[in-house]
Amino acid sequence: MKHECGILLLSSKVDNKKNYFIKNLKNIEHRGREAFGICYYNEKLNCEKYPFKVSNYNYKEDCNFGKNIMGHVRYSTTKNKKLDNLNIQPIKGNHKNLGEFYLVHNGNIPNIRYDDGKSDTYYLVDFIQNNNNTNYLDILHDMLKIIKSVYCLGLLDNKGNIYACRDSHGIRPLYLGRNKDNICIGSETTCFPENYILEREILNGEIIKLKNGNILGSKSFSRRKYFCSFEYIYFFRKESQIGTRYLKDIRYRFGVELALKEENIIKDALVVGSPNSGIVIGKGFAETLNLPYHQLIWKDSTCGRSFILPDQKSRKELLQKFLYYDEDKIKDNIIYLVDDSIVRGTTMKKMLKRLSDLGAKEVHVRVGSPPITNPCYFGIDIPNTKLLIASGRNVEEIRIELGCSTLIYIDMNIIKRIIGDYNMCDGCFSGNYPNITDW
Repeated sequence: MKHECGILLLSSKVDNKKNYFIKNLKNIEHRGREAFGICYYNEKLNCEKYPFKVSNYNYKEDCNFGKNIMGHVRYSTTKNKKLDNLNIQPIKGNHKNLGEFYLVHNGNIPNIRYDDGKSDTYYLVDFIQNNNNTNYLDILHDMLKIIKSVYCLGLLDNKGNIYACRDSHGIRPLYLGRNKDNICIGSETTCFPENYILEREILNGEIIKLKNGNILGSKSFSRRKYFCSFEYIYFFRKESQIGTRYLKDIRYRFGVELALKEENIIKDALVVGSPNSGIVIGKGFAETLNLPYHQLIWKDSTCGRSFILPDQKSRKELLQKFLYYDEDKIKDNIIYLVDDSIVRGTTMKKMLKRLSDLGAKEVHVRVGSPPITNPCYFGIDIPNTKLLIASGRNVEEIRIELGCSTLIYIDMNIIKRIIGDYNMCDGCFSGNYPNITDW
């Protein structure tokens, strides 16, 4: 079982309201819409789990959550799509010397299977509760040395201490923010509460101990960093901050570079960004070529991302219900349709068919990433090659399968140059994994 999820840890000098925390957790809901859970210390450990997305939470009742809180949004990529409380996080453990704790986890432990359907997070819980060390900094340090897999996690113990930990290769994201009195750690900066500023990235292999808005200790065990390139391309919200840069600026540059690949510019074409992650790339493409940009396709704001839905049937149903088209402006026009990536091709095929039915003369597809040809072993729902439209096909064969007029992708070396990181994991694009799949 594998997950691409999101975590939020908050440690404050003053008590926090329940609704306040949940509203911030909602800002990483795009990373998991099947369920969410919260644990907090308020004189004792407490946990609440909800088998639905954060957006559906009823905010009518409010209460104090205490000073130290963790939250998790869940997107399961298991073959068994039945959602049950067993795998909604936080997951409870009980260390033989230290007592009860809760764990939240974003990542993937390959080759871990439980006969009763438990997720790989239980493997981490089992490791922690059976470790012989008598403090969690040392336990998590052992975990980093022994378990080389992909995980960002938070642990809340029965004294109210929070531990944040990022795997030794730093494949999944984790960031630390502050305001005057409080500390927040999350999968993206978009979940930071108002008036928090990004202080830094949690380092690969770093463990931090927090309580009541203070850092109480830390340890580390790092290996070579291999951050996930697909985070930049797709998963991060465009408002997310990485260092001094925002994702929207990075993706805009993807669009600029895509435009520079055009050899025969169609001067009377319109540019349309695929909603929502292709919009910024589309604007960079359009402005570089001095072409008009029009949002002729838009998505109902309540529907979320089709990529993280649990099965192909759900994805198709969402596309039929929640994509809308400006029919009058599409008819008799030539369109550049720009998207961030094409995984299975479900969304792109539906859009191309609809644009054709509405009278578009031609549709030229431009993609802000290379063809996805290989599975992901590190926590993103690209489980095998059979469902990938680019697997076993060259670009012309993909174009024919999609049914578009022309098709151009951006090159991975351009993406790495824009981001400034030449050691990113690009295994789902290249098939070259960073020598860390021997788990």
